[in-house]
This record gives sequence, C-alpha cells and structure tokens, in this order.
Amino acid sequence: MKESHNFWEFFTLVKNDNNKSNAKAVCICCSQNVGGLAIAQVTPGCFTFNKTRLCRNHLTNCENFKSLYSKEEITEILSCSVPKDSKKKSKNCNEDTSDEEEEEEEREEDFNLQNQPKR
Repeated sequence: MKESHNFWEFFTLVKNDNNKSNAKAVCICCSQNVGGLAIAQVTPGCFTFNKTRLCRNHLTNCENFKSLYSKEEITEILSCSVPKDSKKKSKNCNEDTSDEEEEEEEREEDFNLQNQPKR
C-alpha cells in the first residue's frame, strides 16, 4: 500500500474522473474559503493531483494556506521532505532528473489541471 505524503493533512482526496489512477487533492484551506469541498474540487487553483511535490507547490503558492498559519508554521510544514516519484526512480535508475525537468513537468501537469473539460 502506498504511504501518505507529508502534506496529506492539508488536502482531501476525491475521485478523479479524468485519471482514475491518481486522485484529486483538494486543498482544505481553499475549500474553507470558497464554500466547501464540492465547490473547491471544481475551482481551478483549489486542487491538484495527489503527488507530494504538487501538493507542496500548491501550499507554497496558496494564499488561503498562508492566511491560516504563521510564518514559522509555514516554514516548518514546507520544509518536509518531498520523496522522488517512484515511477521516475524506476525509469531513471542511473540518471538524476534535473530541477528544470521537474519544473517543466509540474508546469505541464498544472496546465493540464487548469484545462480539463468541465462537466
């Protein structure tokens, strides 16, 4: 069974109809601000995919998160480790993925999230 990542307590997982193998992670801080989980899970910028680095990036940029926690708490929370994606490890056993490549992948995933068809 997959281990929970370090940022799980700040997100609620919901079924992702577009990608059944990876749940949507809806930010609890955002859902409190926009009026609930049902609204937040369809509001761009309130959710991401349930990947450690994507959840951490969301919290890093989330104004709702920043307004609920002190600077010290935020620093401590965001300093939690972000393990490498196990699929990347197996694909790149002897290669290190550069920060630029990871940032590009994040931008692509964020773009895909924002441009999902609305139902």
